[in-house]
Amino acid sequence: MRKRTTWIGAAMAVLAVAGIFAGVLTFYGSQHEVVLHFSDREQPVTVKAHAATLSTLLEKAGLDPEEVAARYECDRPLEAVINQDTQVQFRRIYQVTLTEAGQKRVYETTQPNVGAFLREQGISLNPLDELNVEPDTPIADAMHIVIDRIEKKSEKKKEILPFKTTYEKDSRLAKGKERVEKEGKNGYRVIQLIHTFKNGEKIRTVRKVLEEVPPQNKVVRVGTKVEPRNERSRLVASRSSTRDRAASSRSGTKTVAGMPYKKTIRVVATAYTHTGQRTATGVYPRRGTVAVDPKVIPYGTRLYIPGYGVGIAQDTGSAIVGNRIDLFYETAREAYRWGMRTVTIYILE
Repeated sequence: MRKRTTWIGAAMAVLAVAGIFAGVLTFYGSQHEVVLHFSDREQPVTVKAHAATLSTLLEKAGLDPEEVAARYECDRPLEAVINQDTQVQFRRIYQVTLTEAGQKRVYETTQPNVGAFLREQGISLNPLDELNVEPDTPIADAMHIVIDRIEKKSEKKKEILPFKTTYEKDSRLAKGKERVEKEGKNGYRVIQLIHTFKNGEKIRTVRKVLEEVPPQNKVVRVGTKVEPRNERSRLVASRSSTRDRAASSRSGTKTVAGMPYKKTIRVVATAYTHTGQRTATGVYPRRGTVAVDPKVIPYGTRLYIPGYGVGIAQDTGSAIVGNRIDLFYETAREAYRWGMRTVTIYILE
């Protein structure tokens, strides 16, 4: 009985050793087909070998494992032992420069195209943004992607359109008389300004008129009717003038047109009309507004200009220097009629 048991044990040991040997033969005896897929190559690389590490398979395929590890991302480590038919994926690692809104950064990515790369980085584009390449453009090494952020902002403004005063001759009114036929009224214009910004800097502004109400001009009737004067009235006027000069002489006060004045200045006088702008003193010009050199005639000075009448120094201009003045008229026709004259003006008290 003891001999039979010993024999059975020995037989079982032999069978165990035979099984291990058969397993070893199975592991090392057959070749496996391993297909290496590289994302930047159209054709894969096929390697047949006995059980071996992925690093060994790369060497057998004529590739440097260290160079592959530096340039590709693999779905398994290079030290992994491959003992069966399988496929291995290698995704190329690209270095990409991204400039977004003027800010430059460098990334590494294995994404196949620009759109996938932007999604990987969590970057989204607005409808107005500008991208220098199409989203489906394949990623390439040392690629430079530029995103310009475009933004539009709008604002509304209201502009005042000042009215003008027009003078119309009226033969029914006595000469020198004026009558307001129609009061003036300012108009206005509502505009929209659309500002476009690129990467935070304004690059253009578009002006759009939304509403406009034109001004209503003021109409003034100017009399042209000449009343007949008889000999007696001329005599009375002459005597009155003589009395004024005599009174002025006795009192020591100098007058012009019945108004006392301080001194006289010889000047060159030109004329101008509406420009739509306020004067240098902040008021809109009207008849009687005179542009002066404030170093010669201070603002606010009352003047008498022969052929024009009483005026106030309220404005200036780049050409008004020294003994030169500019007289405001409501119409260009009147300004042209005045032209340029050398006159003696009076500085009123």
